[in-house]
Amino acid sequence: MTHRDKVLYPRDAITKADIAAYYRAIAPCLLPLLRDRPVVAQRWPDGIDDFTWYQHRVPPRAPDYLRAETIDGVRRLVIDNIEALLWMVNQAALTYHGFASRVGSLESPDWASIDLDPAPDTPWRDTVEIALAVRKTLELLELPSVVKTSGQKGIHVLVPLAPGHRIAEAEALSLGVAKLLCRLMPERVTLEMEREKRQGRLLLDYRQHDGKTLVLPYSLRAVDRAPVSAPLDWSEVTADLDPRVWNLRTMMDRVARWGDLAAPLLQGRAQLAPVLRRLA
Repeated sequence: MTHRDKVLYPRDAITKADIAAYYRAIAPCLLPLLRDRPVVAQRWPDGIDDFTWYQHRVPPRAPDYLRAETIDGVRRLVIDNIEALLWMVNQAALTYHGFASRVGSLESPDWASIDLDPAPDTPWRDTVEIALAVRKTLELLELPSVVKTSGQKGIHVLVPLAPGHRIAEAEALSLGVAKLLCRLMPERVTLEMEREKRQGRLLLDYRQHDGKTLVLPYSLRAVDRAPVSAPLDWSEVTADLDPRVWNLRTMMDRVARWGDLAAPLLQGRAQLAPVLRRLA
């Protein structure tokens, strides 16, 4: 590792070596999500206060154990092993955004997702209440869900799918649930992608499937305290939850207590055909 003592989180004195130690420890949970999945790595070579860029392509002079898969003419990054993950950490890659699907089955996503993107002044209590409304809707549709923090101000709700679903089906589910909630909560949620049209409402982003990426569970975020996109038990989703509590320094104790709460994402059994008929 080069420059292992370089501080990337200046107000928390977190170094590149600290980040590598975290990713090495969390690898048994993170690598199953990364394997065979095209990712975009977000890099901060000069720390979180300075310029960042998104690494879509395999970097020049990358080692052989960092896999490249050509998708639509782009040599996409695929991280299959601990060596590749730590090599990217050495490039100051802090956050990993993944496709919903994997190489070899790009048209068949592992999950359907709804990204709750709050407005700047959305109270956390409102974000939690809307997340619980998403869960209740999915329960009424007899669908399981995995919830996680975004690592910042948002919440992600994902439905683990049985193999063989198409991207259009996953997006139809997410859109159907989002539209239903927009009818029930028109003053609080919206489908408007343009910020100026949201009028302070929380965005229910259902467009995270076709070539789009979502921050993967256990990824660090580039804000103070080094928070993690943390998988949650639904019992934890309350107004008292502080997403910043789950960070580089606390996440491994959490995993020791709760186990890998993201594991169901790769064990999906949900069948969407009957649900989509109900939403039509």
